[in-house]
Amino acid sequence: VKFQSQNAKFWNNMTLAIVLSMYMTIFGLPIYSENINYSVFGEKNDFIEGKLVSVCGPNMMGMKVNEGSPSHPVLVPANMSHLTTSADDVDFVWCGFLPGAYEASWPGVVQTAMLTVLCNTGTTVKHAWQCLAGTFCAVLNVYFMCILYPDGAATEGYMP
Repeated sequence: VKFQSQNAKFWNNMTLAIVLSMYMTIFGLPIYSENINYSVFGEKNDFIEGKLVSVCGPNMMGMKVNEGSPSHPVLVPANMSHLTTSADDVDFVWCGFLPGAYEASWPGVVQTAMLTVLCNTGTTVKHAWQCLAGTFCAVLNVYFMCILYPDGAATEGYMP
């Protein structure tokens, strides 16, 4: 106890490092583990007769049923009527808890968590607010630029 009170700053930093490493491990699991990635983001592609076939769309979530063929899937939400039919007659597809489009930006979630969590709640909340406000301003800027310049750099007279 005496050592701990004499080295309070060290122990605070050690606690922060341990907690942050646990956060990074948990948030990083969907990227590092194929099984957890499948659970979180679902089935994206499948090999059918040697061809790569896109299964779940980028905004699909939850359990779906393929009413098309394996090479041309047509996914509809699963319901109770699908569960009462024979399992051999129904082709279930898992599209994940989160949309597949989130997978590309998932490392940003890990990075944001790492840069936001600090020694005390006040500093963490301050950094989280700054992150949200900064992201909102950046998105608002892109929105207004698209209104002002709908064709971007493709307008007449543009010389790079």
